Amino acid sequence: MPALPQYYVDPASGSDISGTGAIGSPWQTLQHALDTITPATYGDQINLKSGSSNVLSADLSYSTYSPSTYKKLVVRGYTTTENDGGIGKIDGSASYTVGSLSNTAFIDLEITNTDPARSACSNLDYSQWVNVYAHTIDNNVLAVVQNRAQVIDCRFENISGTACNAFRGFGKNLYFKNGSTYSFGTALKLDVEGHLSNSIFDLDGSSNGIDCTSISHCVMNSTFFGGGGTGTAYNNNSSDTWASMFADNIVAGFSGTGGIGCNNTSYWGLVFRNNSFYDNATDFNDPTTAGESGYRDNSGNESLASSPFALSGNNDYANRLTYFAPQDVGSVLAGDYPRGAVFAATTSGGGGATVHPLRSN
Repeated sequence: MPALPQYYVDPASGSDISGTGAIGSPWQTLQHALDTITPATYGDQINLKSGSSNVLSADLSYSTYSPSTYKKLVVRGYTTTENDGGIGKIDGSASYTVGSLSNTAFIDLEITNTDPARSACSNLDYSQWVNVYAHTIDNNVLAVVQNRAQVIDCRFENISGTACNAFRGFGKNLYFKNGSTYSFGTALKLDVEGHLSNSIFDLDGSSNGIDCTSISHCVMNSTFFGGGGTGTAYNNNSSDTWASMFADNIVAGFSGTGGIGCNNTSYWGLVFRNNSFYDNATDFNDPTTAGESGYRDNSGNESLASSPFALSGNNDYANRLTYFAPQDVGSVLAGDYPRGAVFAATTSGGGGATVHPLRSN
């Protein structure tokens, strides 16, 4: 596929009146870019300059530029030229939303302060979020992630609702953290064929990690930290969850009254193996209904006597394989930080973790 046509938006110095969309003559707003561009054969890329915010004056509308399966739209941050890793910022000004993002890729962006009455984004259908930092949002972020959509290397923080509601969606290297203003109800919801791996949940209070409601979901190689809270790390709460799996995870700190590491109510069973638990009020439970109930494969799981989060070495990126790895306090098989979202944990742009996300715990 040929390179996409490139257009540029600079909220600080661009102009929607005299700008042409070229790198030396950028537009000022994303909306003007969307209203001006005629979709090219394979789609287009709009580059949003870092250093200032594109503050929305209305919901971001795709009514003029309408991406399709064969004409993808890319919205990506930049500093000097396209694809240079700069982080563009979209601010909803507490009144507006980013909108429906079908057939769109959002890359290297910060999204914040959207309308508290509605979800920040919706309908991530055949789309991607890569290296996006979504924060300080008093509602849900990605309302519907479906049909092979991907969410990779993203950070969700200080959010009152759900970060992602995934139906046939894929997530990897994600970081979910409660903030000083807002806390998740449930950080992530997985439905049919939802898949998550290599991610970190840093929660507290009554927040839950993952809620799974249907068949063929998979949660692997992730770390759930409850901070002494009363929530549930992983809730497999449907009778119809056959062909699903929870494996190679670390679950710790859901130690408040009623806190549960893994709550399974599936009638058809769940592949549940090689998970390590520490300091939870209940590590995991198993239903006793008739049929192929409970855990179809319940092997290699362990309850640890001491915390796997003791640190060693220093916290610079070069030393990450030593610093992020949990200590061997039993036979911890997975959930380790080298494979568990170290690249998406702590920097404001999403990727490039430089400190241990649970260092204060």
